[in-house]
Amino acid sequence: MVSGSGKNKLYRQTGDLRFEDITERAKIDGGDAWGSGATMVDVDLDIYVCNYMAPNELFVNQGGGRFIESAKAFCLDVTDACVESAFCDYDCDGDLDLYLVTYRIYHPTGAPAKLPVGDKGLGPFVLPEYRKYFGLRNTPGSKPKNGPDQPARPSVAQQR
Repeated sequence: MVSGSGKNKLYRQTGDLRFEDITERAKIDGGDAWGSGATMVDVDLDIYVCNYMAPNELFVNQGGGRFIESAKAFCLDVTDACVESAFCDYDCDGDLDLYLVTYRIYHPTGAPAKLPVGDKGLGPFVLPEYRKYFGLRNTPGSKPKNGPDQPARPSVAQQR
């Protein structure tokens, strides 16, 4: 199980609805990453953990309740607003494909005190340091305008 601000845990059922915490032995506590979802994938009962704005982790089962983190080796160490994942053979080629769910990316300091928008007489634009977190869109009746370094941009800032 993943635990947002806490450490992740892995439990093994020992029978009669009793469970043993094998997190330390499995070495999958997630470190300081904010875990947001975990998926068991049927390769060798591996675990893929989605983290928010930290590299996702793939724990490859070594047997005996031991795992090795291997996301980078499989190009699955995605860093984004990851929430959850699912595996299936989408293109029917015999290999598992990953469907990765992402959501809003929040600025680490929270919402800015004022809108992160500039205007140099050419229309509003999102300030460069906020472009990953905010975008502009048209509202009914508005007309797109150009910012200093962007193509036509609409007039209202919204959080992505």
